[in-house]
Amino acid sequence: MTMSEKKHNFNQYEGGKTMKKNIKSCVINSNFISIILILFITALLGLTSFCLAQGDSWTRKRAFNTARYNATACTLDGKIYLFGSTIGSGTGAPATSVVEVYDSVSDTWTHITNMPKEITHPSACIVNGKIYIFGGSPREEVNPLSTVYEYNPANNTWVTKAPMPTARMNTVSCTVGGKIYVIGGQVSSGASDAVEEYDPSGDNWTEKTKMFTARAHLCAGVVNDKIYAIGGAITPYQSTSKVEEYNPATDTWTEKSSMQKARTSLTASTQNGKIYVIGGSISPGSADLATVEEYDPLNDNWSYKKDMPTARVALTSSTCNGMIYALGGAKGPWPFNPLPINEGYTPSITSVENNAVNSPASFELHQNYPSPFNPDTRIGYEVSKPVRVVLRIMSLLGQDVCTLVNKEKPVGCYEVIWDSKDDHGQRVASGVYLYRLESRDFVQTRKMIFLQ
Repeated sequence: MTMSEKKHNFNQYEGGKTMKKNIKSCVINSNFISIILILFITALLGLTSFCLAQGDSWTRKRAFNTARYNATACTLDGKIYLFGSTIGSGTGAPATSVVEVYDSVSDTWTHITNMPKEITHPSACIVNGKIYIFGGSPREEVNPLSTVYEYNPANNTWVTKAPMPTARMNTVSCTVGGKIYVIGGQVSSGASDAVEEYDPSGDNWTEKTKMFTARAHLCAGVVNDKIYAIGGAITPYQSTSKVEEYNPATDTWTEKSSMQKARTSLTASTQNGKIYVIGGSISPGSADLATVEEYDPLNDNWSYKKDMPTARVALTSSTCNGMIYALGGAKGPWPFNPLPINEGYTPSITSVENNAVNSPASFELHQNYPSPFNPDTRIGYEVSKPVRVVLRIMSLLGQDVCTLVNKEKPVGCYEVIWDSKDDHGQRVASGVYLYRLESRDFVQTRKMIFLQ
């Protein structure tokens, strides 16, 4: 082999070593990039899990033993009591006297002493550690009752109390100031607008100012000692979206903003000053709904929340240990078939604004966090003088997606949470969005990223 050939072979060898080194370097760099991507995705997933834990979520819980619809429920000392209901199908179907108690900590159900009579379509309230059951029907949609029963959990006993002045079923009852207000419902001739106050201490009744809209199969909630009568059926074929506020202190009614969707045979529970209206049907006897709407009495506005996993009509609900439990119900349309379903809802704080104590010197819109986000993000802003402010979400083309704030604000620092839904309650697509703060002489816009 000549010197020239040896040099050529050496160069090939060195070139091969260099190529292998470069390839190895590329592999290492590629692996490094992959690791970085995996860590980034893992962080995003962890962020997503954190955000999901903030609320607006449903969890399947242990079913109860007796499938039922048109039941009533209430929470006492950290346990949910489930009373009465229809256990068959169609008009005249049998009612039940079976009472079941749910322990949310252990996710278990137990039986206690049955009610004195089989009842469906009753309502329940609590005063001073005792549970009161009002009205109802002995069978499905047959002969409204005026009966009132008191249950004492301390000794597991039932006592019959003074009957209601107006025999009713499909009514609601709410406690304010140690007295119980039984509102609306169904009498023999149709929907009722009756309002009657029950005083457990004297076992007596007082008639109060009637509701504006006679209705049955309605729901209700109490916030700041005011009662909100929501939805229901005004005829056997027509539901309503109307909301009316009753103030027991003045015995007066006030019309409020209607639900976004007319519904009947629905249920409602209150949490953190908001009323959550769940399920039902668009009209009496029609197909069931999974719809959830949140009502904010302070601002008199409605927003859609995450649907129930199981669409249901004629269900009941109760709040216990920070979770709303949607219990029983039936699959529509009529004739209904009872369900033993128990699903828990954890509300989010989408529309809650936190006010800081400091007074900002200027208007300012802060960058949202987290970003990217799924499904919730926080948006902070500062108001330096009392003025009406509007905070809205828009697409990159400037099209309105939803309005988070539109009201007069005093000086202060605020924070609002957006749940990635538009004004119609629909989840938006992944992408870049604008959010804009506007007042009389201030406008600021920022960008944020939503990833599903």
